[in-house]
Amino acid sequence: MDYFTSADNDFIPMMWKQETSPGYESRFMGLYGGGGLPYLIFGGDYQAAGGDTYDSIYHLLKIRNSPMFIDGYLEDLGNDQIRATARFKLVNNLVTVDNKAVFILTNHDGDPSLHSIEIDKSDDIDLVINQIGDEIELEHTFTLNSSWQLENMRVVVLTQSWDEKSILQATELEILDVIDVDFTTEIAFGPPCLEVLFQNRSNTILDLDLVEWDFDGDGIFDSNEDHPVHYYEEIGSYDVTLRITKDGVTEDITKEDYITVTDVTNISGAVGGTWTAENSPYEITEDIIIPQDFNLQIEAGTELQFAEGVQLLVSGTLSAIGSGSEPVIFTSETEWDGIKIIESYNDNVIDYCVISKSTDGAVYIEDSKAVISNNQIIDNSASGNASAIQLVECTEVAVNQNFITRNQNSSYTGGLGFTATTAVVKNNLIVNNDGNLAGALALEEDSIVELINNTISHNTGGAAAFVHTSDLIVQNSLIWQETNLFVQIGCVPEVEYSCLSDNYNGTGNIFSDPEFSNPPEGIGAEYSTIPEDWIYLDTSLCIDAGNPDEFYNDNDDPDNPGSPLYPAMGTLTNDIGIYGGIGFDYELNIVNADYDEIPNAEIELSNYPNPFNPSTTIRFNIDRDELIKLEIFNLKGQIVKELFNGQLSPGHHTKTWNGTDDNNQRVSSGIYFCRLHTVTKARATKLMLIK
Repeated sequence: MDYFTSADNDFIPMMWKQETSPGYESRFMGLYGGGGLPYLIFGGDYQAAGGDTYDSIYHLLKIRNSPMFIDGYLEDLGNDQIRATARFKLVNNLVTVDNKAVFILTNHDGDPSLHSIEIDKSDDIDLVINQIGDEIELEHTFTLNSSWQLENMRVVVLTQSWDEKSILQATELEILDVIDVDFTTEIAFGPPCLEVLFQNRSNTILDLDLVEWDFDGDGIFDSNEDHPVHYYEEIGSYDVTLRITKDGVTEDITKEDYITVTDVTNISGAVGGTWTAENSPYEITEDIIIPQDFNLQIEAGTELQFAEGVQLLVSGTLSAIGSGSEPVIFTSETEWDGIKIIESYNDNVIDYCVISKSTDGAVYIEDSKAVISNNQIIDNSASGNASAIQLVECTEVAVNQNFITRNQNSSYTGGLGFTATTAVVKNNLIVNNDGNLAGALALEEDSIVELINNTISHNTGGAAAFVHTSDLIVQNSLIWQETNLFVQIGCVPEVEYSCLSDNYNGTGNIFSDPEFSNPPEGIGAEYSTIPEDWIYLDTSLCIDAGNPDEFYNDNDDPDNPGSPLYPAMGTLTNDIGIYGGIGFDYELNIVNADYDEIPNAEIELSNYPNPFNPSTTIRFNIDRDELIKLEIFNLKGQIVKELFNGQLSPGHHTKTWNGTDDNNQRVSSGIYFCRLHTVTKARATKLMLIK
């Protein structure tokens, strides 16, 4: 077979020879179960398939997340013995099981640039390391054949899952004549605050007497860690120096202008650190990626503007955490390709964000961990995957309390898609989406999905949910669809204590008009609503109709113990739909994406004074000739007074509410809501009337 090499020195090719390699039998027959020869394995678990090239496989493996570092060194003990010492440090969550470490002695046969041949190995050592930050040190001594040349010897240290076969990390050790100092990093370019993880690549990291880093070229050493993290907050270029000392010998290297902190108008490539509202909007001009071992933290009120066709790829950790009043906004002035989290086993969080205008789905998650909660996923499209959220081979993703609306899909579903995934989906408002197979949900390939307290209504498509050889378990949910409830192939959905638009067997199901307080005039993505519109009238049969088990009870009102927290109504017994159980944040600052304008060009709505007595002035603005409706609601979702219903010109407007209802009767003191609704937008604000 041909020799092959690693151009970037981040790939270690090895050969086990049937005739001479003592580890051949245990790996080929024991671990892999035999097979035809030659037998090529990449990364421990990937076999070359038809059409694969070494280059394509290399790039496939290069994007894998590694949960640990391995440092080490090799000593010549004399008497034909060498000792390899390795330190394993866990830096990411370890999700594989039956993990083992092994020391492998290899011979480069006179040419270190070529692959090496395995000539001896240690026993397979159980690697007991569990928590991030834990480390363990192992060593093994080899006895050399006197005919072997020491300069051709290398020891490869690797850790591998004997269950999944995947190699988690590896390094190659050699006998050193001189100290060689070097360092690298995945990220060296980006906007503030830029997170940089430096990796000491000196050839004897573990046994050094002293490590010193100068991160900014000021002549002052800032860290003595082997692999430090530094944050750059000011725009500019920075020299970086690494100095190492061993046995009284000191070597250093300076890389000039190695780190460049840019402004926020032309972002591409690897990113990490903290992005803030103060520096936004961040303009992403080409694909960005969060590499493994890196975190991008996006603070409340920050806006990300993506150029056409650009996407956010996550291999490390994404923490985008906004608030109800200051969401994180992901959008584009044209269209973009969404957020894709692939093989990231860290705690990714997308919370209180607005994700809009992607034409390749808003969020795609494959074989990763994530919490997706309290988001507005609006005006996205796709074809092969779900337009809002697509989960593939996931078991640790939570999808809770999201407002998913006005998404469109020409061939699949406008809402949520599940492929070979196990998930619990709670209290999501999935309304006014367009799909082909289904408007709201699609399950495939033995997925297991529990729907608890979701409201699914006014979507278009062949059914509310498409279910193919999967388990769909529905409880305390509302599914209202003009076509079929389900298109099911090879399975039967289980539905209990739910409100349905058609008869369906199951304990506690009801088939009555849910009586929303202000439903849209039609179905599909052309109609816009806000969460308050889906609060029930107090005559709705969905109130207290969920599973009576106390486990599903509505949230208790802290100001009125024993009563449910509004918008849940009745008693503490579960209300069917989003406001039952754990509830839903109905006071979200709704940002409706309109394709004629950027998403944060929203309606302004406020009132003064607040609290008030006896009257308050409501101020709002609109940016075009619009038909608008301005109404006052009480805590039960009932319309108290219609203040205006008609056409208005662009600009600022005011209306006064004097605390009376439509019959001009004074209303009682308490909390009320003013809702402004146009054809394409909606906005609400809280009012407090005091006496």
